[in-house]
Amino acid sequence: MRRLPILAVATAVSFVSACSGADKAPVADSVAAVPVAAPAVVAIGIASPAEGDSVMQPFTIRLEAMGVEVVPATGTAEPGKGHHHLIIDGDVPSDSLPLPAAPIVIHMGDASTERNIEGLKPGPHRIIAVFADGAHVPMASVKRDTLNITVIK
Repeated sequence: MRRLPILAVATAVSFVSACSGADKAPVADSVAAVPVAAPAVVAIGIASPAEGDSVMQPFTIRLEAMGVEVVPATGTAEPGKGHHHLIIDGDVPSDSLPLPAAPIVIHMGDASTERNIEGLKPGPHRIIAVFADGAHVPMASVKRDTLNITVIK
């Protein structure tokens, strides 16, 4: 009668060992790993001056664009193409309407990537770089950049 429990234990141990796969070679996945590209960066940035800089007038703001093409304003929207705007001491009024004219918005519709700035009062100023389509409507999918500077003269 003692043989039945011993036989049951031996069978269970054999079953567990066979199912564990400990002595089996690893099985390769049948699907090859495909590298996934990182999402493209779509942004504009203020290359200079640097955040927190103190500047004397006139000074030059230099802009850069990643993932979009800087082209002259044509009056129409083209996917992935647009031009720079600078908003000085203000906010973007709307993401669905054309940006207003000066004095707080500087339109760079000639596809330029830098602008000389003068005429600001001494003290702190905030400048927002915004990328807009050919009709001057901000491209909400393009990350903006903000710069805080102090004009000393």
